[in-house]
Amino acid sequence: MKELLLAKSKSFTTVGNIQSLVTIIGNLSAAAFSALSIILLSRKMGPELFGEFSTAFALILILNKLNDVGLSLTTQKLLSTSLTNKNEVSKLSSELLLARVLLSVVILVIFLPLSPLLTRALQISNPYLLPASVLFGTAMVYFEYLIATLQGIHRFYQAVFVNIFQGIGKLLLAIVYTFTSINFLSTFILYVTIPVFPLLFSSKLTPEWFNPFSLNFKQKISKEIFSITRHTSIMILAGAVIQNIGILFTKGYLNSFDAGILGGISRIALLFSIIGISLTQVLYPRVSRYKNKSDVKKFINKSLLLVLGAVLG
Repeated sequence: MKELLLAKSKSFTTVGNIQSLVTIIGNLSAAAFSALSIILLSRKMGPELFGEFSTAFALILILNKLNDVGLSLTTQKLLSTSLTNKNEVSKLSSELLLARVLLSVVILVIFLPLSPLLTRALQISNPYLLPASVLFGTAMVYFEYLIATLQGIHRFYQAVFVNIFQGIGKLLLAIVYTFTSINFLSTFILYVTIPVFPLLFSSKLTPEWFNPFSLNFKQKISKEIFSITRHTSIMILAGAVIQNIGILFTKGYLNSFDAGILGGISRIALLFSIIGISLTQVLYPRVSRYKNKSDVKKFINKSLLLVLGAVLG
């Protein structure tokens, strides 16, 4: 009996469980900071102005997923499975970064000229808001790249730190906006670009042999990246559109007040998905390294129990 209890206690303190717990707590903390920042911003802006803020932010999230097309999941899988080969990891990370940069250029070329048309269609009062969203919103793409890269090389604690860092940054910005006369557009631009600041010290978060932002425009993107991304892109794009298109419809067909109310509710609702997202951020890179059928089967059985627990919960 004693040996059984000891075995159970060890199973709860495995590396994977500890990493999952730290990631969940870290992401919940970052989400709490972001939620507080949203509460402060919405109170100062009022429902109508916050409606335009929410609309522009929803557009950024959709465009970012167009810029991602499943590359985050691809990054986690490929870097994790190649972790024993340092040169291969560096090469793949450079190819994945190149793919994101090329997609960023395509999105800017297409959507920046369309932003005045979107401004009229969505009835945005500030003519500079949506162009700023398209232009500065790409900063979040490279924040997500850094997070996915850290998770891919199993630097989960560093990924949590980066996430909390940007959450605190947003909260501090909201406090400054609340007690000063900083204008709405400047606040919005700073809010969407704050996640880019951890990139400035990214070299401190990764091993000495690894540079997450080594970019080579002469290299080719491997077929392996395309083969995985073409499957994950459908899930990522569908999820992004479903999650954010409602605010755009509300703003286009109703008014800024209604969009502001929906935007606030949707931000709060995201808190409930943090635990699930946090688990996938740890489990996906770890499970992608499994080669034995027995290990995969054990993971599937545990996943079924986890799903059952979530449904009952």
